[in-house]
Amino acid sequence: MRKSIALLLTLSFLIIAIGLIGSIFLIYKKLTTNSFEYSIAEDSFIVQSVKKELRKIKIDNENDLKTLFFYHFSFDKDHFRVNVSFSPIFNKININEYYKNGHINYYLDDIMNRICDKYNIQNCEFLKNIILDTLDDDENERMDGSEIRLYEPFINGRIYNKEQFIKILNYYELKTKDKNVEKVPWFNIFNFDSLYTDCSNLSFKIADILGVSPDCNSLKSFYGSKFMKNLDIMPFSKKKPYYVRVNIQYSYYSNDYEFYLIYNVKNKRILRVEKHILY
Repeated sequence: MRKSIALLLTLSFLIIAIGLIGSIFLIYKKLTTNSFEYSIAEDSFIVQSVKKELRKIKIDNENDLKTLFFYHFSFDKDHFRVNVSFSPIFNKININEYYKNGHINYYLDDIMNRICDKYNIQNCEFLKNIILDTLDDDENERMDGSEIRLYEPFINGRIYNKEQFIKILNYYELKTKDKNVEKVPWFNIFNFDSLYTDCSNLSFKIADILGVSPDCNSLKSFYGSKFMKNLDIMPFSKKKPYYVRVNIQYSYYSNDYEFYLIYNVKNKRILRVEKHILY
């Protein structure tokens, strides 16, 4: 009887102790987390403040855009110190154009070959086929091992963001042991949902791979209008949507935070708020 009581008391003590540890952990997590959800109140206040400044910015031509990407501003309010700068999104090529409507874009395939040559990718065909098998929505392998979702949970049909593309690169490196894939500045070449590529603000890395100056005239004179049309490369037009990334860094009681807005300069609307860079 005494042993039963002692055992019951011991179990009760353990349950209470586990409960206390769990409560302490939850409190600690709440106090120390830097998640986007936890800081949404502060971010929302800043979004509204930045939004007022964004409305004052007028973009009528490519020179205005170039000026914007060198422009930054700061403001203070209460215990906040906020710094804002701008980065282009449409200066890169959308990797999803590589396979569209059941067909490979051979102009983009040529760019992939140039990347492989420049950075000495050891198995270029395998890497390209992993990307193509991700972009199509079937489970038929172009090469043995190139359909990732046959071997691990993975989304097919489109490359949605930076994290998904990194998984592709990691998978390739795991299968081939080719570390040269890490040397490629992939995210200065490709993005994942730009509507077109703005040649008037073309990424220097793309220009370097193509062997041209980063401007529309150089690109068109060297490769021709058919090349540009097939890759959706065109000059800035105020008639078309144009997204930029608004980089927001702020300090609050000596703690530093950052997040990003995807902003359409055409209609002056914020499309979404992001905690991590996806482009």
